[in-house]
Amino acid sequence: EWPLRPGYQNEQEIGAVFSKMFGKGDIKREEVFITGKLWNTFHRPEEVEVTCDVTLSDLQLDYLDLYLIHWPVSLQPGMGLIPMDENKVSMLDSKAPTFAETWGALEKLVESGKCKNIGLSNFNIAQVGFAVVLWNVYF
Repeated sequence: EWPLRPGYQNEQEIGAVFSKMFGKGDIKREEVFITGKLWNTFHRPEEVEVTCDVTLSDLQLDYLDLYLIHWPVSLQPGMGLIPMDENKVSMLDSKAPTFAETWGALEKLVESGKCKNIGLSNFNIAQVGFAVVLWNVYF
């Protein structure tokens, strides 16, 4: 059992609805564009595929149409959804990867067929501009 569900923590419930909806055959999976988000505590490259696999399992899907890096900040993994220190300040990942390292792990998801497209969410123009020159493009 995965100790912490990524992001909004509602993917299991949504997966049950998808299973029912697609199982009836009224709507085909290919007719629905589904986006997932990589949560802040899972930016380390070795955690990206594992986290995507949890999302796919919870959503009862074989692939995502789009997988986004949710926020441009890496939080300390293994300490809850939003890890806080004793002063109630968010704890940044002490071993935070670069955007390029996280993106490289996302590119592998595209290559494996787990995601059709990858992208960014909540990044400002400077962060996007810096990052784009480093990556292959799967937008």
